[in-house]
Amino acid sequence: LQQSFDNALLDSSKYKKQVEQALKALSPLSLPSDHNNTISWDHIHLFPILRSLNMLSGLLFPEPIQRYLEE
Repeated sequence: LQQSFDNALLDSSKYKKQVEQALKALSPLSLPSDHNNTISWDHIHLFPILRSLNMLSGLLFPEPIQRYLEE
């Protein structure tokens, strides 16, 4: 799907809802504190993606994902 940036901004509430639904559907995340404060390659790949979503104004993270990001 290609569209102009302006059109994408107009549809941002639709995309925000889709992202929030996808976040709710994620499998439970393993916290570093669950593994003696160590991280795995999964953390190295997943964390930057989730962290970049913080740039989306008003995006609501489910509590377990917020805890993962903060930890």
